[in-house]
Formats: sequence, C-alpha cells, structure tokens
Amino acid sequence: MTEPARAVADEWWSFEQRLGQYLGALLDGEAVVLAVSETERYVQFMSFGRQGIRGEVSYDPASEAAARALGWRLPARNDLGRSTSGTDNLEVEVPPAEVHLLARMAVGRHVSGRAISPGCAPDSSRRCPASRVRRRPCQAGRW
Repeated sequence: MTEPARAVADEWWSFEQRLGQYLGALLDGEAVVLAVSETERYVQFMSFGRQGIRGEVSYDPASEAAARALGWRLPARNDLGRSTSGTDNLEVEVPPAEVHLLARMAVGRHVSGRAISPGCAPDSSRRCPASRVRRRPCQAGRW
C-alpha cells in the first residue's frame, strides 16, 4: 500500500472508531444521517435506547452484493411485496453492545479491512470527511 493510500485508510479507520463511539452515545429517539455530497448515497441510524439501533443504507444494484456481504439486509416484505419498514433500502438492527459493528458496516470496511464501497464507504481515493456533528432533536415520525 502506498503512503497516501495508507493515510486515507487510517483516516477512515479513525472515522469508523469515532462513529462507533458517537452511535454508542445516542439517546433514545436520536437519529444520525451521514450523506455523501452531491450523490444519493447515505446511511442513517435511529436509536431505540436499550432495544438497540436501527441502521439503513441507500444502495444501487451494483453495490447490493457488497453491502449485503457487510451484513446489511433487504427489508422484510408483506404479502403484497411491499417493505414492512416503509423503505426499500438495506437495513439492520443491532443491540447497543454491537454499535461498533454498525459503524464498520456504515463505513464499508469488511472484516479484512478492505473497502468495498456500499453506502458512505470510502474508495481508495476519497479522503475521510471531517467530523462535524451537531445534535438536533428528531422530528416525530421522521428520520
């Protein structure tokens, strides 16, 4: 790995660690949305307190296999074939003790550390975003 590529990988690893800490500190009802500028790609999280955190990631058909390899799942469907969660995005729910895994899934690092680009994942050239996090209350019924 080249020195610039290693620096980018280190930035994303650091971001993943900070994101895991932040998700672990969410209060019941708080939400976080991470979006990639000038694209339709995002990942969002909603805390349900002691019940855990729900994550949702946008995807396109080309990135579905990679996102599913990280643990993101297709939403459950009802008898009419409609999503029971109201979205066709990939999703996952984790208990509070596993928020670090959700952060890894959001950033897109496979267990091997290889970036595979679902959601807001890095690629070898994209630098990590600065963490500018603001707390805002979630509006009822909306992420």
